[in-house]
Amino acid sequence: MEIVKWRAEYATLVAEFDEEHKQIVRLINELYNGLKEEQAEEVVKDALQELVEYTHFHFDHEERLMRRFLYPGYTEQKRQHDSFRSTINDVNAMVEQGVTGMGLPLLQMLREWLVTHILEVDKKYGTFFRDKGFG
Repeated sequence: MEIVKWRAEYATLVAEFDEEHKQIVRLINELYNGLKEEQAEEVVKDALQELVEYTHFHFDHEERLMRRFLYPGYTEQKRQHDSFRSTINDVNAMVEQGVTGMGLPLLQMLREWLVTHILEVDKKYGTFFRDKGFG
């Protein structure tokens, strides 16, 4: 089952980033299924940790390319990434400490943030990078 489904409208014109976004979608869905199926606590913790680590990897990748090509929207991207990093790190720390009951609200927040970020922020860089010969 999926809480978020990849849609063609999410494509940014940067194939590498689109693949990374698809992986984030897969990881959110894995976390959702782990919670929905009431899998062992360690399985859910591991799924969340993998999502946290992959999200950091993806943000770092985007930001490196933005700096390299002097992307004009870099500051806003970095601000949003940093805010999300902080949020997801806090959630991960709470889960590690045994806080429960965050399941569906957490997943809805992840889904909404990802979809909104891709559609309203990331899609802006597609044409920019394509014009630079990257994509």
